[in-house]
Amino acid sequence: MFTIGRPLSIDKILTTGIVSKVELHTIMSDININPGSSGGPLLNSAGQVIGLTTFGTRGEGGPGVSGIVRIEAALALLERNRANAKGTPPPGALLPIEPLTPYPVEGLKEALRAEKYDPRPYYFAVGVFNIALSTPPLDYREQEDWRLQAESVHKNR
Repeated sequence: MFTIGRPLSIDKILTTGIVSKVELHTIMSDININPGSSGGPLLNSAGQVIGLTTFGTRGEGGPGVSGIVRIEAALALLERNRANAKGTPPPGALLPIEPLTPYPVEGLKEALRAEKYDPRPYYFAVGVFNIALSTPPLDYREQEDWRLQAESVHKNR
C-alpha cells in the first residue's frame, strides 16, 4: 500500500507501508504520515483508494503507527454530509490558494527576524480542533528551521 502526501508545502511525497491491523472503520499501518500530509488517499497495490490518512505517530526505534479511515466509512460520512448540505449556499469567499509567483526571499527574511517573529497567531484551538494557518512567512520560517537543523546534524556527523 502507499499514500501520497504534501507535508507543509514541500514537494509531493509517495510513502509505502504495511497494514498491521484492519478494524471496522480504521486501518492501522506503519506508513509514514508527515505533519501536514493527513487527509491523503491510501492506495492498495492495484491503485484503488482504500482509505484516507488521518494521523501518524513517530516511534523511538521504528516508523511509528499511522491511522487511516477506511474508504467505506469515509464515503458514508461524505454522503451524510452531502445530504445535510443540500440547499445550503456555497461559501461566500474563495478558499485560499498558493500564489502563482513566489514571495521575495529578502522580504520573508525581514518578516521573520527573531526579534519580530511571533508564531502564536499561526496556531490556535477552536473547540476540539487545532488550527494552523499556513502563510508564506510561516512556511519559509519552518523550512529554514528544518534546513538549519539538518545542517547541524550534518556538521555533528
